[in-house]
Parts: sequence; C-alpha cells; structure tokens
Amino acid sequence: MQKYLLTPGKTVGIRTATIVLANDCLQQRNIAPIELATSKESHQTDPDPYEGGRRYGPIVRADILTYGYHLPPEWFGKAAPTPKMSAQQEAAMDGPSGCLAVSQRELLGSHTLDSPVARQISSKSFVESLEDPEVKAVTADWSACMTKKGYSYKSPLQALSKADLKMPRASAQELRIAAADYSCKVSTDLISTWQNVETKIQKDEIAKHLPQLRKADAQRAAIMAKAEKIIDQGA
Repeated sequence: MQKYLLTPGKTVGIRTATIVLANDCLQQRNIAPIELATSKESHQTDPDPYEGGRRYGPIVRADILTYGYHLPPEWFGKAAPTPKMSAQQEAAMDGPSGCLAVSQRELLGSHTLDSPVARQISSKSFVESLEDPEVKAVTADWSACMTKKGYSYKSPLQALSKADLKMPRASAQELRIAAADYSCKVSTDLISTWQNVETKIQKDEIAKHLPQLRKADAQRAAIMAKAEKIIDQGA
C-alpha cells in the first residue's frame, strides 16, 4: 500500500508552498512576510528509508542495538526550520479567515492529500493478517524463540507495547529485549512471512478499489506539482 498511502516523501514542498502563499496573503494585509528559505533546493529531501514505518516493530539491526524500541533520530528525517513569527504575523495567520487557512485552501482546494480508502485497506489488511494461520504459526515460533532467551511474549507487538517509550532513551533491559526480538525475527523468518501474507491481502483489496486509489493518487500528484510551481515562482 506504500504507493497509495500518504508518506513524508509525498508531502515534500507542501509546508514551504503554504508559507509562500501565506506570505502573499500577509503582504496584501500590509504585514511583513515570514522569513523562510523557499529555494527549490530547500524543500527537496532524500528518500526516507523509514517511510515504511515500524509496522511489525523495529527491524533495522543497527537502530535496535542502539535505540531498542525507541525511534532513532533518522525516523524524523531532516527537520525543517520553524519559521519565526511576530505577534502581528501570528494573529494574521490564525483563524478560519487567517492567512494560513487562506493559503491551505488555495493550495488544496476541496481536496486532500490523504486517501481514506488507502488508510482503510492498510488498517484492514493488518488486522486480518493477525488472524492468518501462517502468521499465527510463525508468531508462535517467534514466541518460543523468545522464551528460550528468557523472555515471555506472545508476539512482537506485545514486546513493543511493554517498552517504556516515555523515557528519553532505551534502558539496558530494553536494549537486550529488542536485540532478542530482532534475533528471533530473523531466525523464524517472521517479517517476510508476515509481510507476504499482508501483501496478498492488500493486493486483493487494491484490485477491488483501484479506480478510487488511482484517483486519489493523481489528485495528490496534481497538488504536489502545484506546490512545486508555487515554490519556484515564489523563490
């Protein structure tokens, strides 16, 4: 479903284009524009290796050994600088008739970047995969592997849910459990098995909703192309 889901890489430029439009709005109201880099280079980013998310828990070995179940810094990508605004700018940006809302309506119109159908399929396939006999069997194998290592968990999701992610960093205990989790995933081939099952479910659902998914994809592409044009003209 990655092709049809809204991911960080598909929203590159939206934030910058919104500010460019907001600045036009501010200037029309005789308010100084917001200072923000808007060159073409400034809104381009490299493909995000974490776009696929942690659907089955963390699976990048180097990250697991360092961060356990906590999100690695790379997950957040290159953070865009937060524009500094004066009190006057903030007031003009706020509210349904504010420049932020005006710029968003101009960029998006009545459309949305997201695809509700894609999200529904993604959620449905995950829930259904949990009840698949093949996934249940490999999860049992993973659980048995973890038991041998001294940890009692029924599934990788349970292990993840038990981690204290409110702490600023992983404890030594969390690192040990996450490392064992990863090792058992590898030895049981859990990830590829689970992913193959869910992929099959998603392909069946995609076939049923292909026209809707393609329409949403084309709509998002048109919005992104519009954002690129706005940035180039406003740079």
